[in-house]
Amino acid sequence: MQQDEILYKCAEEVSNFAVVYLVDITEVPDFNTMYELYDPCTVMFFFRNRHIMVDFGTGNNNKMNWALKTKQEMIDILETVY
Repeated sequence: MQQDEILYKCAEEVSNFAVVYLVDITEVPDFNTMYELYDPCTVMFFFRNRHIMVDFGTGNNNKMNWALKTKQEMIDILETVY
């Protein structure tokens, strides 16, 4: 999946301030209802085990549910959230 590759590519560069986890929602169904995970691609942000709300201008402040095109876009978002 495109977003998985982007996250993998930027994981080492952001390792000083962020950790990237990939979760298969078919293997961990508890997350599906708790965080309303219905999209094939969802990126969520947490700090000290608490979900962080982010505003991307889409109306959904809980998650980012589209794939980014470049590694730098993801790094920029992670730096901003941090």
